[in-house]
Formats: sequence, C-alpha cells, structure tokens
Amino acid sequence: MAPGQERDSVIIRNDTAYIIKQPVVITKKVYVSPSKPATEKNSHFFIVPYFQTSYSLDYITVCSLQRPYYNQIKEHTNPRLNYTFGALAMLRKKRFLFNLDVGYTSYRERFAIQETTSLNRHQVLTASLDFGYSIFKNKDPFEILLTAGVGYLHTLGYEGSTLDKDDHSNIITLSEQRTYDKSSLIANGKILGAYQLDTRKTLLFGPVYSANILSITRKRVPFGKWRHNMGFMLGVAIGL
Repeated sequence: MAPGQERDSVIIRNDTAYIIKQPVVITKKVYVSPSKPATEKNSHFFIVPYFQTSYSLDYITVCSLQRPYYNQIKEHTNPRLNYTFGALAMLRKKRFLFNLDVGYTSYRERFAIQETTSLNRHQVLTASLDFGYSIFKNKDPFEILLTAGVGYLHTLGYEGSTLDKDDHSNIITLSEQRTYDKSSLIANGKILGAYQLDTRKTLLFGPVYSANILSITRKRVPFGKWRHNMGFMLGVAIGL
C-alpha cells in the first residue's frame, strides 16, 4: 500500500456486509530552494557637478633676495574668497574611489595702496587624478569619503594691479608685471560627507584643501601663487 493510503472498512449488519470506502491520501515530498539574496553592484560610475569656495592662507612664495619687495606687496594685498566650478568623473568599486577632477577657478585678492584699489583675479583650469576610500558605511544612507590626488594647473589669464618691482612707488597692471606662473603641479585633498538622496543621486559636501607644489614654467619669481587654500565643496553625484 502506498504511503498515506488507508484500508477500506468492512461493517457487517444483519448478515449483510457493507464496505465503506476510505479516502486515499497521497503525500509527496516537495523541496523548496530559498531565493538568493539580491547582490549589490561592485562598480558604479558617477558624474559629479560641484561648486566650491576657498580662501588662500598664504599666496606669496619667493626667494630671500626678493623678499623686501614682496613684503610690500603682501602689506597691500589681502586674499578674497575664491570660487570654483567643476566636475568629477567618479568610478567606485566597493569602498574604493577613482576620480578625474576638472575645474575652473578664479582666485581673487584685493590690492589697495593710497587712492588705488583693485580686485585682482587669476583664472585657471585644473585637472587632477584622485584616489579615495569610504571609511564609514552601513545601512544608513550616509557615509564619509576621503580623497587625495595630484594634478596640473594652467593659467588662463589674470587682471588687476600691483607694484613695479623696479620702482616700488609705481603702480602697474599684472599683465605688465607678468609674475604669475603659467603652469604648475598641484595637490588636493577632500573629506566629504555623502548622503544618498535616491537610487541615482547622492549629495556630497565637506572641506577641501589644495596647494601649488611645484612651478612648471619657472621663468619668473611667482607672485600670487596661492600656495595653500582651504575651502568647502558642494556637489551632487549622479549615477550612470
């Protein structure tokens, strides 16, 4: 008899046999495979448009022979807030980040002596390769990203006034003085908070640092080099 099958019952009444059919129950083993958990993608690509403001901590780096002249420049020149418009191409693999950072920056300073005042501007393009890592990640939509990298700075132009290095009492334009570096190597670092807005967008914000570490042109004594800069970045990472 098959498993789960019951025998028929026989009842005899008044010499008459009655056969009562019993229901037949057939059982069969069923194997259910648990569904596999959804796996997250290990690699993501993002485009990050951003805006950044910064302030130059020191911006005159010269040799000792030129120090008296540049001390006068520094006495009459004060940094102003700089601004940057840029974009990151970000490749993320698990907790690791690889970025290409391209930006336009306008460095600004106020030059004032006697009755002459000028808002000096120095426009540059920068491109850098950065490496980053996520140091805090859990199920919440917030994490912290650390990045650092090196790159290239190219001067587009500058405008404003300064003192003539041959005649300190004479005020000339920066284009006449021609003391800006045309190009240099730069270094930068970022500490960014990342808050996930939805499945494709993440808000990035936090302090940034940049520095000119080496002049490439080396043709003139650098003035207005903005060697160390601290700022704040705000951007949105858009997943592709």
